[in-house]
Amino acid sequence: MYDTLLLARTFAYWSVDHKLGTVARAFGVEAEDSHRALPDAGMVGDIFLKLIEMILAT
Repeated sequence: MYDTLLLARTFAYWSVDHKLGTVARAFGVEAEDSHRALPDAGMVGDIFLKLIEMILAT
């Protein structure tokens, strides 16, 4: 299991804060219908993939 909050704090340290919506916008992930379980889970998955791409590119 991976913690996207920990990954975001570590590798997206430049973000203003690490709230789900803020990190989603920073990575260009659409934050539609937030605070609903299924859309939030989809956002977390998309953010995770973006973080992995960023980590592998460094």
